[in-house]
This record gives sequence, C-alpha cells and structure tokens, in this order.
Amino acid sequence: MLSDPGKKLGYFPDSRIYEQVAENLLSGRGFSQSESAPFKPTMFKEPLYPFFITAVKCIFGNNINFVFLIQVLLNPLLAVLVYFIGKVIFTERIARFASFLVALIPVYAEISFFIMPEIIFMPLLMITILCLIKADKHPSYLWFILSGLLLGLSSLCRNAAFLLFLLYPVAILIRKVK
Repeated sequence: MLSDPGKKLGYFPDSRIYEQVAENLLSGRGFSQSESAPFKPTMFKEPLYPFFITAVKCIFGNNINFVFLIQVLLNPLLAVLVYFIGKVIFTERIARFASFLVALIPVYAEISFFIMPEIIFMPLLMITILCLIKADKHPSYLWFILSGLLLGLSSLCRNAAFLLFLLYPVAILIRKVK
C-alpha cells in the first residue's frame, strides 16, 4: 500500500467506488458509481456504507478525513461488543481477555483508516449476534424484531451477513435435536 506512491492512504480498489457513489448521492445524481453522465444506477455495492459517507460529508463538509475520524471513534465499539458477547456466552474473565485481544490486534485499529464498510459492518453484525443471543436466552418478540432489523442493516452493509438468516435457524434445529 505505502510502496505505491500513486495510492492514497486508506484506499483499496473498492474504496474509490464507495466514495464515488457518495459523491453522486451528495450531488443528486443517485446511487451511481459513474464518474460522468449518464449516471447509471448501480447494484454492485451494498448501499449502507456509501450512505454513511454521504451523511458524514453532508454534516461535516466534503472532507474524507471526517469519515476517518468517525470510524476511529467507532472502532473501540468492537472490543466493547466482544466483551458483552463473551460475557453472555462464556465468563467475565474470558470476555475481558477476548476484548483485550481485540483492542490490541493492530488490524482492528488499522481498518478505521480505510474507506471500506467493515468498520460499520463488524459492530452491526456483533450487535445482531448479541441480540440473537439475548432472544435465545430471554425469548421476546422485541429481541427477535431487533435482531431482524439489525441483520437487515448488516446485510445492507455487507451482503455476507445474509448467511446468518440461514445459519441461525439451522443452529436452533441442531440444538433442538440434541
């Protein structure tokens, strides 16, 4: 990444697409990755992260550094969520150890400085999992509705989250068989 002087820090090939879609949204040209007219709508990228970039730029001005700042502020949420999930599934001691590891692993800090949806996706997915665990331990429509809404948002950020729609019922069936 740093060995290529033409590359901007925090950019992967997809990063430019996310930023271009956000620019087009800000300019009223729709959800398009086109850099010039005609601005054809795209379905190749999930919409949540470009809308996040758009919202940050709309509030703080057209400066990508504010996106990085918000992402840096969101990053500690990963360790906190790992702690809560660990505490519910395992023990307080394991939860603390796991969250400590997440806080120390450099890649988790580094993702805050990339224009990629993982910094939004990972907390959303972890909150979804936490809600599903709560729904399993304390069955309530509220937990299941919240889990569904959060899983939907996660899928709008990274479509890989959609697999949880399939895995969760399978996990319930396996547990019922035992």
